[in-house]
Amino acid sequence: MKGNVRNETNFDIMSLLLRYITRRVNAMHILFVLAFLTFGIGDGLTAAVMMANRGIGAESNLFFAGMYSSSGLIGVITAKIVFTAFLLMASLLVYWRSQGRSYWMVNGFLMALTLAGTMASIANLQAATGLPFMSPEKILLIYLGMMFVFVEIGDFVDTRKSETSSSTMTGTKPVY
Repeated sequence: MKGNVRNETNFDIMSLLLRYITRRVNAMHILFVLAFLTFGIGDGLTAAVMMANRGIGAESNLFFAGMYSSSGLIGVITAKIVFTAFLLMASLLVYWRSQGRSYWMVNGFLMALTLAGTMASIANLQAATGLPFMSPEKILLIYLGMMFVFVEIGDFVDTRKSETSSSTMTGTKPVY
């Protein structure tokens, strides 16, 4: 007699895993990974490829141009990943210190970082292939504008959410 033997198929296991992931993963997790992939790895790799094709003078950031001249491709990618890790850890620190009350504000920062990494990667690839590309100053200005707008919108949503939840606890309506 075999007793209680369960015969799950691979499909059952994968569907359980997918259900677990969809219940546990939120927007911040996705944006965190996307920011790391685009700003950290994507921008670092494409910048290194651009400097390999066009020379270190093609890089507008003197720090990364110096990293490429002294450490090559691996040095640029490593420096970019470390810099991105510091930015991401700082955003998580803001989230943890606020005890979760700055969820959308941090998501706004991560979204701006993701879009900046995407714009920089595209511009690096265009520069590497000799196509016209957006200037680094314009990309930086757009990034700063997006960061300001997205963080402020996130802060507004977080504030409204906390006012709404505190008013339901006390039984009063918020004054606007």
